[in-house]
Order: sequence, then structure tokens, then C-alpha cells
Amino acid sequence: MSKMYTDWRNFSLVERGSAIEVLDVAFMFEDRPDLQRIILEHAIDEYRHADIFQELATYHKQSYFRSNEANALISAGGLGHISESWARGRVEATFRIEVGEHRALDALNELSLKHRDEFTTARLELIKLDEMGHAKGLTRFNEKLVFSQQLKGICTRFFFWLSDKRRAVADTKLALRLTGFFFGLIGRMPLHAVSDIRPVDLEKSHVLSSSRSIV
Repeated sequence: MSKMYTDWRNFSLVERGSAIEVLDVAFMFEDRPDLQRIILEHAIDEYRHADIFQELATYHKQSYFRSNEANALISAGGLGHISESWARGRVEATFRIEVGEHRALDALNELSLKHRDEFTTARLELIKLDEMGHAKGLTRFNEKLVFSQQLKGICTRFFFWLSDKRRAVADTKLALRLTGFFFGLIGRMPLHAVSDIRPVDLEKSHVLSSSRSIV
């Protein structure tokens, strides 16, 4: 195997894996048909890249070893590690795809240095243009998505705080109403009924206690 050998079919599997990842992310945005359409277009680009790499494999006369294609796709395409990211939601999933786009650009730059023939260069440039657009678009998208998630969290915390404040105000109003009720009730009671809570006359109290002791 020469120094210039490139496993084009493996790159094709990687792109097919990326297409499946992106397609799966599209289902997370069913509530946003406009975004879903853009994500689906991204997935179609990845499938097209897979076909281009297959074309390059044929051009460079790379032999085709048909083993377990499903296992190869899961391994080379990186599909064995997506379930945990997907379970965490949109932000985690779209960030994973963005990281993949930047890795793809690094790989394409390396391939461009290794292969300088016109046929290969033209096709690598086609893929590179797509991946650059995807990477820039995803970076902008993720910045907005993270901001919206943070804003949503702030709003949620604010509404909980507001709810607590309203509850506290309601409790205060209830306490004031109860206090007013009891004072109103006391005001309507006969004087002898409230004598026990009047201030004590110390002098009279002393005289009364003395008279009781004499008796």
C-alpha cells in the first residue's frame, strides 16, 4: 500500500453516516417546517458526497470488499455514538453535527494536499464548498439556538419567581384580611369579654391581692 493510498469507500461511509445523522435531526424540528426543510437539504448534500467518494474510489481503482456493510456504516459513519447525544435534545444533536462538519473540512484539506490530479481536486472542491456552507450555517444556527434556550430558561425562572411573588403577595393579603376580621370581631365583643387583654393596673392589683390574703 503506497503513501498516497486513500480509503475512498470509507469516506463514502462517513458521509452516508452523516446523512443519516442529519436526517434524524430533521425529525427534531417538526414544529419548524422552515428549519426542517433546510436540514433535509443538508442531509441530501451528505448523500451526494457519499456518491462522489464512491466515484473517486472507482476512479482510483480501489477494490471493493463487501463485508458487513451495516457494521461498517455504524463504525465508519459514527452512528454508534449518537443515541446519547440525541437523548439530550436539539442543542446537543446540532452541536455534534457542527463538530462533524469542521472535522470533514480538516479531512478534505488533507486530501487536497495528497491528491492533486484534476479529476480528484474538482470533486473534493465540490464537497468542500458544501461543507464550508454547512459549518458556517450550523455555527450561526447553534449560536441562535443556545441563546433561545438560555432566554427560555431565564423566562422560565422569571415566571417561577413571579409566581412565588404573587403567592407571597396573596398570602400577605390573606393575612391582612384575617387580621382585620379578628380585630373587627374583637371590636364587636362586650367589654367584659376583652378585660383579660387590657393593661394591668399594678396598684389595684396589689390591693386586690392583699384583700384576698386577709380573707
